[in-house]
Order: sequence, then C-alpha cells, then structure tokens
Amino acid sequence: MISTTIRVTNTTQQDLKKFKKSFNAYPDQALDKFRMLTPKRSGNARRRTVLAGDQIEANYPYAQRLEDNWSPQTRGQGILRPFERWARRRIAQIMRGL
Repeated sequence: MISTTIRVTNTTQQDLKKFKKSFNAYPDQALDKFRMLTPKRSGNARRRTVLAGDQIEANYPYAQRLEDNWSPQTRGQGILRPFERWARRRIAQIMRGL
C-alpha cells in the first residue's frame, strides 16, 4: 500500500492564485499579439480582429490572403506561424510560473 500526505500552505495558495491570474490574462495577451502580427495598412484588419469566447476571429474578407503572404509585412510567414510560436512560448512561461 502507498500512502501520501499533501499539505497546502499559504505559499501554495499564492502560487495557485498567481497561476490563475496569468492563465486568465492569456486570451487578451493572445489577441494583442495576434493584432500586432497582423499587417497594418489602413488598420482595418487589426480593428476587425476580435476575441469571441476562446477564439480569435479575423472578421474581414482578405484574412486568408494575409495569411497566404499577400502582404510583404508578413515576411513570408503569414500570421499564424509566428503567432503559434509565441503562444507555445507564452504557455510554457505560464506553466513554469513566470
């Protein structure tokens, strides 16, 4: 038989609160980063990129064209590839408690 005891201390509770706060802030951070990666000419694409629940929606007809490198501002990477790299790094930071 295996027996264990788990003790929750004030430090543990503070760490959990910090983690929850960081995790809850992630969607807004993600939206900000996605908008930053969206090419800006008139600003329409950035303005019309919104957070709908847990999804980022690009509400403009040329969203796919931007992803397909229609704009030289994407530097041949589109929007999603750099965003995914950022998202993986940010989630790893949250999980490490940074």
